[in-house]
Amino acid sequence: MLGTIGVASTLNPLLWLSVSVSVIFLPAAYFFRDLPFVLYPLTYVPISSFVGTLIVGFFYAFRSPSRLDSEQHRENLERIRTKDGEIKLSREDGTPIKAPSVGETPVKAAQ
Repeated sequence: MLGTIGVASTLNPLLWLSVSVSVIFLPAAYFFRDLPFVLYPLTYVPISSFVGTLIVGFFYAFRSPSRLDSEQHRENLERIRTKDGEIKLSREDGTPIKAPSVGETPVKAAQ
């Protein structure tokens, strides 16, 4: 087995395809470096697969960023949503929880 990718997103199949194509085509291009009519297509295909992956990645980043989230991240979000139904940002009596400012945070001086 080649290995596993820990972050599974929509781009994983394209990333695997780009790497696989590069591993196959670039050594073949080096082997046929004296034949330009074979060399150019063998170098064009891996480069175009990486460029295509970049274009799809930017498209998803701007149009549908949730598709780039990992499966584990989506599961964690769903678990948070279904656990209590909401995230509580206040105390039992209804007063909001105030985060300390930078000046209020106790910092010990290094000695």
